[in-house]
Amino acid sequence: MQHPVLLRLRRASSVLIALTLFVLLAIWLSSGTIQQASSVAPEKPDTIPVSLLRVETELFTAQPYQPVLVAQGQIQPFRSSQITSQINGTLRTLAVEQGSVASAGTLLIQLAEENRPDEVAKSEANLKLRESELASGQRLRRDNLLSETELLRLGAAAKTASAELAAARLELAHTRIEAPFSGIVDELPVEIGDHIQAGQMLMRMVDIDKLKLTAQIPQQQVADLTPGLDVTVTLLNGQQLSGKLTFIASLADSNTRSFRIEASIDNPDRLRVAGASATVSISLPRQQAHRISPALLALNNEGLPGLYAVDDEQRVRFMPLRLLSIDNEGAWAGGLPEELEVITLGAGFASEGEQVEAIRRSEESS
Repeated sequence: MQHPVLLRLRRASSVLIALTLFVLLAIWLSSGTIQQASSVAPEKPDTIPVSLLRVETELFTAQPYQPVLVAQGQIQPFRSSQITSQINGTLRTLAVEQGSVASAGTLLIQLAEENRPDEVAKSEANLKLRESELASGQRLRRDNLLSETELLRLGAAAKTASAELAAARLELAHTRIEAPFSGIVDELPVEIGDHIQAGQMLMRMVDIDKLKLTAQIPQQQVADLTPGLDVTVTLLNGQQLSGKLTFIASLADSNTRSFRIEASIDNPDRLRVAGASATVSISLPRQQAHRISPALLALNNEGLPGLYAVDDEQRVRFMPLRLLSIDNEGAWAGGLPEELEVITLGAGFASEGEQVEAIRRSEESS
């Protein structure tokens, strides 16, 4: 029988050997797993698809557009003249009445001639005398019988007599007052027998066969104007007259920064509208433009008006435009491409340059 101590030693030795073998086996198995893990590539995680923002779009195509510039203006006679007397005298003949029509060159008023014809005759005789004296002096001078100074005096006397005759004839001519143009006698404050002073108003004549309209145009709109454009004038009663733009000021008003324009308006019926206000519509040159809803208009960071659209790569783009006109039904915009895919719904959720999923409306563009 073996000693108990030896038995315990043998048992402990067996346990130690078994434990050692277990550890070595675990290490071997572990090294194989590590080697396999290092030689096999890890699997890629599943790719998560990116969801694009959906926006609704509409294809807009440019259309011919006739822009019209509208402004408020004042109607004036085409011509207006305040006729005054050039001389003193008595009104002898009144050939027209207030409100009557007079043709250019016809007699309006005749002042008394008084002694003016005699003054003309006297001046004519004096001129003949002075011219005769000058002719004689020239002959004497050629024969050295007259000094140069005396000849000059005779020449001066002849010129003075000629000037006096011209003044006498003009004085006589001023007694006859004629119409400077065809028009209507609009004011006539004098009567036959009145003593007229030089510079006194005798009558006012106006020509309303044509009218002149003046208006102020803002500096932002004047660049599109050129003389010759068609204009339509709408009177307060709704009646319309047509004409042409004739003048655009080159200098803006220092207070309003606006430019004065003038238009010549046909008035075949001689409507009495001179001095009244009216609305003028100026037809600008035709151009291609887009008809859009004002709700689509937006401002970029620089404060410029425009539209949000998508390009060929389905990216959001801000397209600046020039607003031509706007009303309750829509707006006309210029400065855009011929065709444009405009974002009609969802533009507020997209950023410029962002790629989106554009869904075009089936309706035809307006």
